[in-house]
Amino acid sequence: MGARVSAKRIVAGRRNESNESEFDLDEDERRIKEIQEKNKQIVVSFFVARFFQCVRIKIQRIDMPEDVKEKKKHVYLWITIDDHVLKQQNVPLDATFSYPLAVAVDITGDTYVTDRTNGQRRLKSQDILALATATTPPIPPDSVSLIEATGHSLRVGWREASGSIVDRFEVQYKLYKDMHGSKPWLFLANSILPSHMSLEMLDCHTAYVFRVRSHNPAGWSDYSPLSGPFTTLAGAPEKPQPPFAAVISDTFINVCWTPVPDNGAPILAYSLEMKNAHQINSVFTEIYRGRDCGYLVANLAPKSILMFRLKAMNSVGETLWTESKPIRTKEFARPEVQELPSGGTDRWVECWDGKEEKVFYFNKYTCQRSYEVPAEILEARRKAGDSESVESPEMIFRKKRFHFHRELRANLPAHTAPFDLTLHRQTMFEETVARFQRASKKDLQLKPRITFDDEGGIDSGGLTKDWYLQVSRLAADKSRGLFRPLDNSLLEINPEADTPDHLKLFRFFGKFLAKAIFDRHVVHLPLAPVLYKHFVGLAITTEDLIAMDPQFHKSLKWIEDNDVTDVLYETFSITRSNNTIVDLKENGRNIDVTEANKHEYVKLMLQWRTEFAVRPQLDALFNGMHVLLPNHALHCFEWSEVELLLNGNPNIDVDLLRANVNFQGGYDANAQVVLWLWQALRTWDNAKRQLFLKFTTGSPAIPLDGFEPPFTITKSDLEPTALPRSHTCFNQLVLPEYLSYAVLQEKITFAIQNTEGFELS
Repeated sequence: MGARVSAKRIVAGRRNESNESEFDLDEDERRIKEIQEKNKQIVVSFFVARFFQCVRIKIQRIDMPEDVKEKKKHVYLWITIDDHVLKQQNVPLDATFSYPLAVAVDITGDTYVTDRTNGQRRLKSQDILALATATTPPIPPDSVSLIEATGHSLRVGWREASGSIVDRFEVQYKLYKDMHGSKPWLFLANSILPSHMSLEMLDCHTAYVFRVRSHNPAGWSDYSPLSGPFTTLAGAPEKPQPPFAAVISDTFINVCWTPVPDNGAPILAYSLEMKNAHQINSVFTEIYRGRDCGYLVANLAPKSILMFRLKAMNSVGETLWTESKPIRTKEFARPEVQELPSGGTDRWVECWDGKEEKVFYFNKYTCQRSYEVPAEILEARRKAGDSESVESPEMIFRKKRFHFHRELRANLPAHTAPFDLTLHRQTMFEETVARFQRASKKDLQLKPRITFDDEGGIDSGGLTKDWYLQVSRLAADKSRGLFRPLDNSLLEINPEADTPDHLKLFRFFGKFLAKAIFDRHVVHLPLAPVLYKHFVGLAITTEDLIAMDPQFHKSLKWIEDNDVTDVLYETFSITRSNNTIVDLKENGRNIDVTEANKHEYVKLMLQWRTEFAVRPQLDALFNGMHVLLPNHALHCFEWSEVELLLNGNPNIDVDLLRANVNFQGGYDANAQVVLWLWQALRTWDNAKRQLFLKFTTGSPAIPLDGFEPPFTITKSDLEPTALPRSHTCFNQLVLPEYLSYAVLQEKITFAIQNTEGFELS
């Protein structure tokens, strides 16, 4: 009996527990529903207050179809607005805030926002509550990303920073060229969603930068880091201006045209066609295809009336034809310079007059020289917002170089005796080294006079130019071991060249380079930028190491970016090729590289590779230079300017050469053979232009101070099939009056490729 009673009590107790559990569950559900309802009210109030401030809204309950898998219906509270209401209330559809089409709030308070682009964003109820109660602005969003670029549009995207909850974004953009100006940022989008948008109707090959900020009820975040520059794709060239005649004679016309903007893809060719305007059935025929902006049309009849048309091509496309006005050849032989159409700055070349010590401007069509800034250039500077007296980097360097030499020669006594060197070409380097070892500072200040025992040339300047070029080439020769080539064909100091004999040669070479600078001559020494930085005392950076030895930098970068524990077994030391150990720091050979000290190791390895490995050689080189040049004398220059100071400008600008030419013997700037010469030079690559300049002047570069004596083209008295001659000491080209462009090309090419020595100089 007792057992049965006990069992009944247990059953009854279990029933009571069940009733209590059911009651507790109902209460929990009720509390959850109350919280959800309260959340929904907060959510609805939040969205109405934040997103529907300017218009009336509709709030509806919508039952969505049953979910087959979950066997239940989805109930939403819809907040909607349509374009018709916006129009009635005069709210523009492209307003700075893009109104959503709908906000759907589900039973839990989670919200789905659909914007006008049909993009959708889900916000959980707790996120919206966090938004509604936010007291500080959000952190800046991620940078704007580029999705797609075309020739006339950029499609970009944006999103909030990880962990950030925001209610809208504002995206802005700006032309990259206006980054440092005062022009305001332009508005692209004000969006509820992380989204993307296209910036349309842009110019091709134009760069833009973007930024975005995000918002919550507490305010706006800071702007994201700048994105870009993002550049639209290249396009076809712009249509050319009509071609025009710069010079007209009875038998030729020098037709020129203004370079066209290439819109991001280099011009592949201009096509020039010609027809006779007198002949009714005459058709245009191509007479020139190339990249030059001028062509000499020869073998014409006097009093001919001709028409020309021009188009430009690049890899994207080609332009429409543009036609010239009718052009008539003269009745008599004398060429005439034409009145040119008004144009831009492309016709003027900025030059430096070493004698007058100031800038002048050369008109490449009329050959006019002007020391006043041309009106076209002044107008272009005003449009660009520049000062009217702004100078190009090249002119700034030339003035800096002029003051450098003036200070270098201040208080020097006048010298009449030369610094004589008698040499053999086969042993030129060794004999130069021996002569410099005996030379004092006073000797090095004298003007060189070079004599080659095996040649009959007399040095009036040409032999000196050749000597500087040849000795510098011999010093850099791999067999000598002073320098070694990098992958980019530039030279670095050989770290193994630290024997006493090597260091003596480095000291000599320092004297030699200083004398080249002092004498205003150029050498041939393509050094790595890191060495020029040592010349001017600039700190070496990671970028210098990348340019010098990208593989070495890659190894150091791996060490920085990865855990080296049980991977890298190195000490703070270097083992040279002769097995000598060099410490990177005190007792470095006994200090292991660890994860904790690896950054110090990387820094010391950078210093070793770019400086410490060749410190003895650098010291010897500078000791030699400072015999003639004061300490820190070169520190007034940028490193790139020291490269120009030593090597000159290797790029031969034909118009700069034209600006520095004189004529003798019957030629002038508009002689047909002279115009053919410039046309030929323009069609040649830079290496062939250097050969021409070396043939005529003894140097493959245009002197930084101009030619002294002036570069001169003299009419030859030989038959029009003879080869041209040159006198490099006088910078003189003796040019026969060739009867055709083809003959001129052939004769000059043969001469510049088959000349050695200075018998005729």
